[in-house]
Amino acid sequence: MKNKSPYVVLGATGHTGSAVVDTLLAAGAPVRIVVRSPEKGLRFAQRGAEVAVADVKDAVALTAAFREVAGVYVMNPSNYAIADMFADAEAVIGAVSTALLAADVPKVVTLSSVGAHLENGTGNIFTTSMLERKMGAAFPGATFVRCAWFMENWAPLAPLAALQGIMPSFLAPLDTALPMVSAKDIGRQCAEELLRTGAEGRIVELSGPADYSPADVARAYAKALGKAVVPMAVPEAGWSEAFSHMGVHPG
Repeated sequence: MKNKSPYVVLGATGHTGSAVVDTLLAAGAPVRIVVRSPEKGLRFAQRGAEVAVADVKDAVALTAAFREVAGVYVMNPSNYAIADMFADAEAVIGAVSTALLAADVPKVVTLSSVGAHLENGTGNIFTTSMLERKMGAAFPGATFVRCAWFMENWAPLAPLAALQGIMPSFLAPLDTALPMVSAKDIGRQCAEELLRTGAEGRIVELSGPADYSPADVARAYAKALGKAVVPMAVPEAGWSEAFSHMGVHPG
C-alpha cells in the first residue's frame, strides 16, 4: 500500500471499531488506535497497530493522536449509566471535532445510525444526530455510515432465553420486521470508506440482506436451544437501565 500515514480508529475495543481495525490491517494499511490505557491496546499492538492513549473528552491528547494521519474513524461511545447521555455526548463530540480540526485531518468517517436525520422523537439515537450535525458542519466532506439495529444487541439475551425461556425486546410490535446489520459488516464498511479514494464524503444507509422481527429472533433462539422462547417487549421507561445492565448499543 502506497500510503504510509496511519488510519486512526476510535472505539477499537468495541464491536465496530475492532472490525474497522481488522479490515484495515487485512488490507495492509497502517493503523493507529486510540484507547484509554496501554493495556487496552496491547492485543492490537501485537498485531502491528500503533497505540495512542487518550480519553475521548481530552481534545489535547486526541489532537496529538490525530496528527499526520490519512483519516479517522469517529464514533460516540454511548454511556447509558449516566443521568444525561446527551450532555456526555456533547462533551465527546466537542473534544473530537476540536481535535480533528486542530490536527487538520484529511478524511473523517463517522459511525451514525438510521434516524440520525430526524430532529426529535428518536430517544438515544439523537446523540448520532448531534454527531452528524457537528461533523457535517466542521467537515463538509465527512462520510456518515448510518447503520441499522445491531444484530449483536440480541447476544446478551441468550442466557435469559436459555434459563427462563424469555427474550426481552426493545423493539415493538414484536412481529414487525426491521432492518438489522452485523457490527462486523458495519466495521468493514467504515474501513472501506476510509480506504476509498477519489470521492467526496457521503451518507451510507447500511442494513443486512433481510429484515427481522423480535419474534423471528425468539424463534431462532428457540431453534438453537431446543426449547420455547417467548419475546417480551420492554417498556420504554426501562430502556436506559436495561441497556446499562446489558452493555448493548441500540444501533
